[in-house]
Amino acid sequence: MILNSPFPLKGSLPLLALFSAIVTVLIRLAFTHDSIEWGERYKPFTGFITSVISFFILFTAFFMAADILFPGVILRSFTDTAGLELFRLLLPLLVSYTLLWFLIPLLRKYFHPAFCAVCWTLPNIVYFTFSRSLSPLDNLIILPVKASVLKTVSLVWLAGFLAVMIYRVTSHLRFRKALLASATEITEGHVYDLYMNLLKEFRCQKTYRLGITPALNTPLTVGIEESTTIIFLPQKEYSDEQLDLILRHELVHIQRRDPYTKYFMTIVNAAGWFIPFTWMTSAKASQDLELSCDQTVIRHCDEEQRKEYANLILSSSCDERGFTTCLAAKAKDLQYRLRGIMKPEKKRYGTVLIFLICFTILSGYGIVSLAEECGTLGEKIRETAPADGNIHISSLSRNGKRKTVADEEGLYRYIASKGIMKIAGKSSFPSDPVSEQNGLTIIYLHIDEETYIIQIFGRQCRFWHAETDQGSWFALKEPIDADVLDSYLN
Repeated sequence: MILNSPFPLKGSLPLLALFSAIVTVLIRLAFTHDSIEWGERYKPFTGFITSVISFFILFTAFFMAADILFPGVILRSFTDTAGLELFRLLLPLLVSYTLLWFLIPLLRKYFHPAFCAVCWTLPNIVYFTFSRSLSPLDNLIILPVKASVLKTVSLVWLAGFLAVMIYRVTSHLRFRKALLASATEITEGHVYDLYMNLLKEFRCQKTYRLGITPALNTPLTVGIEESTTIIFLPQKEYSDEQLDLILRHELVHIQRRDPYTKYFMTIVNAAGWFIPFTWMTSAKASQDLELSCDQTVIRHCDEEQRKEYANLILSSSCDERGFTTCLAAKAKDLQYRLRGIMKPEKKRYGTVLIFLICFTILSGYGIVSLAEECGTLGEKIRETAPADGNIHISSLSRNGKRKTVADEEGLYRYIASKGIMKIAGKSSFPSDPVSEQNGLTIIYLHIDEETYIIQIFGRQCRFWHAETDQGSWFALKEPIDADVLDSYLN
């Protein structure tokens, strides 16, 4: 294990604070819309984020898989450190969901179910920092690993990820297909009229399909995209009041885009299939999502209406599969939901806590990183240079001062002997004069007609082509000795 010194990244903390504040405001506005009486559309408090992030998770996993299976074939500059990036992305999931599992009983006691539901999806914001290192503690702890071990572990993860995703997606599609085959679409009649009035009240931008099927014992909604969304009713007799409560429940789910959250939790399970807490949290997340929807529906209901709503849930058997939202509850979830329906308490929305969670997750991203052992800096330079290429060091900038080199051969031998490890992320180097006077070294290296630059700051090292800006980031096994380095300069 290598304990690195924190890197002073200019402007990173303000940017993380700004992004955390934006996420917090969006979620708080969604909570506000969730509590209105009339005239506004219910806003998504998780779907807005998860619908976008889910795509990037799959996009990232695709390129990681491409690099693991076919190294360097697709976007080498992006996938060159796929296995290392994979560790940086999965570690926050492990830590976040482990802590959340133990904290959720306390959070549920004092905070609104909507806040608890949001907590389950907040770890996805680590993908905001995927393409750049914004944390001031990035690569603070580096764990060396052999390339062969990293590839084996990555392949095992990939197999598990694909197995879970394929199973969950095909299961959802089979369930949807079976429901469509047995359903009759409702396009007229008393139920349809009641439904259309609710669509107007909710200011829905689309008319979602409504169907009835004997294959279900509970109302549920199927469909991630709004264009494919269908509300299914079981073949039962419901009073107008019951239908009103059922359809309100499903429309709140749709407008909040809760199916996206269910889809996201599936991706979390697939990405962290080896982490027990990611599986254990799925049921908890679903409970909070459903109870927050329940409390939105019954916000202005009297005690008799709340009893009617609770009886609806008790009389329906849960048949929730795939990325669906379902009125009924599993037996182990009933007590939690019914208590929240019959005795709803006024609880906090946790606005400040949401900001702190976001900021902590983003700031802590990349603290612990893997590093792939890859020989010496000289071997890396020779990989780039032609076999008979002439290597020449023109100058060196040390502590903000440009100096000429007295012993080029000795300096090259010294830096070429340094052991390096490939790291993930794009470490930023100090650019302000104060930081440049505290150990930043820049070496200008010429290989025939091409110019390359080596930057060294503490244990981090970057080697790249001056014109194309293409290069790699490394960690030095041993830091540069300033006295030895100065001995080769004029």
